[in-house]
Parts: sequence; C-alpha cells; structure tokens
Amino acid sequence: MDMKISGSGVVSSGEYDDIIISGSSKVNGDIRCKNMKVAGAISCMGNIECLEQIYVSGSASFKESISANHLKISGSVIVEKDCVVKKDFYTSGSIKSYGNIKAQELKSSGMIIVDGGVESEIIEISGAFHCKGLVNAENIKITFQKELCVNEIGGSSITILPEEKFKLKKIHFPLFSKTYNESKNSVNKVNVIEGDTISVEGIEVEKIVGRIVSIGKNCKIGLVQYSENLEIDEDAKVGKYEKIL
Repeated sequence: MDMKISGSGVVSSGEYDDIIISGSSKVNGDIRCKNMKVAGAISCMGNIECLEQIYVSGSASFKESISANHLKISGSVIVEKDCVVKKDFYTSGSIKSYGNIKAQELKSSGMIIVDGGVESEIIEISGAFHCKGLVNAENIKITFQKELCVNEIGGSSITILPEEKFKLKKIHFPLFSKTYNESKNSVNKVNVIEGDTISVEGIEVEKIVGRIVSIGKNCKIGLVQYSENLEIDEDAKVGKYEKIL
C-alpha cells in the first residue's frame, strides 16, 4: 500500500510500499517501507526502515534511527539517533545526526554534522564537515570548501586539501546562523589523523601517525610520527616529528 500526502496529515505506524510527502506530515510510531520521498516536511517519531531509498528534498526530522539501502539529501535532515545506509549516501543539502552515521559509500557536497562517529568504506567530502567522534574509512578524501572540524580520522589512504576556488569567499550556513570567511586565516582542524598514506594541506592537526606522510603548505602540526617517509613543505609548521618502527 502506498501513502501519499500533499496537504497535511498523519501516517500511522506499519508497513507501506512507497511513502510520498509533498505537504506536511507527522509519522507516529515505527515505519517499514520500500521508498520514502519527502519534498515537503515530515516529522517521524519512531524508527524508519526503508528497503530501498530515502530521498529528502524538503525537510525531515527523525526522532529515532533510520536505515535504508540508499539515502539522498538535497534538503535538510535531522536524525536524533543512528543513520545506517547499506549502500550509497549522498548529500548536497544538510544532515545533523546526534548518533552515528554508517554507509558503504558516503559523498557530500553539502553539510554534515555528527555528534557520534562516521564509518564507511569510501568517504568523499567537498562541503562542511563536523564530527565529534571517529571518522573511519578505507579511503578518505576531503577537499574542504567551508569549515572542517573533526576529532579523529582513521583510514588506509587519507587526503585532506583546501578547495582553492573557495578561498576568500564568504559562505553562509543557515544552521549556524553565522558567516564564515574562507581565507588562509580560517581554522580547519583535526585532532588526530592515523593511517597508512596521509597527505594534508591547509589544516591544523595535533597529531599525525602514518607510514607515508606529506605535510603541505599552510599546515600547523603538533606532532608527526612516521614509519617510512615524511615530506614537509617549507610553508608548513611542525612542532615535532619522529620516525617510529
């Protein structure tokens, strides 16, 4: 059974085929469906399990956990618990998760804010990224356009670089109600980075541990520990570096 709401309405807990919201809706209880498409506004009070895709181009608030094979966001989403995506997760909009985010592949050109951790096989970020926990993936590439603030990053291949064309631009983030000036004076910070091959530029890091490490220009690094090779740009500041076994 499909559920379509174009005005305002309430969706009861249960099992559905497709849920399509173009108006305003509230979901009471847990939902299991094939697809969920939100072009309007939805507030979900229970757990949401989608067998295929959740697509939000409007706004969605989830009080419990959500799970789907695919998650696509071009609007805004708030998840108060965990967000589990079995395959691909793409956002050009914004998501705030008070729990953890887990996906097979995560790509973002928008904004991701996570109170927990992020786990994926592949992570590609080209927007704003805030994470209070551990970001863990086999391959991580972050080309930050806006603000980067992460507690810890772990992976095999880790690349973090500024997007040059966005420097010296002012970008407004509605969730923060604040304008950030993207210049060389912006603080883009990661506390700890640990991996096999690591390349960073334009960020501040307290500690980096890796096999092959490259420190690019405009970096401020407290401690670098490497086991095979270390390169440091002349415009980078490194407090201490040491070779480890």
